[in-house]
Amino acid sequence: MGKLEDLESRLGAAKATFESEQPKTPSSFSAEMNLGMRAFMEMLGVLLGSGLMGWALDSYFKTMPAFLIVFVILGIIAAFFNLYKLSRNLGTAIGSNGLQSDEKAANKTSQNES
Repeated sequence: MGKLEDLESRLGAAKATFESEQPKTPSSFSAEMNLGMRAFMEMLGVLLGSGLMGWALDSYFKTMPAFLIVFVILGIIAAFFNLYKLSRNLGTAIGSNGLQSDEKAANKTSQNES
């Protein structure tokens, strides 16, 4: 049993060292930076995607600025709608009501009861 006890003590020491090196919770700066980068990437992705689709349709149908302008305008609208959903913590996918914060979910249920 000496080897087993030695192994348990070494595992305990390694676990304590690992847990002391890992941050317990992300800092508020990290969470805010994550949210900001997510908003930026969603806006950039929607705008680039819609612009690329408009350009591709224009080159296919030989109507150079028409589809590009329409799709960029639609992309801007979609990007700001995604930003609105992100700021309201509504998620970004259809059916993502489970992503709401607990506080908002509690407010929603209390409004439904009255």
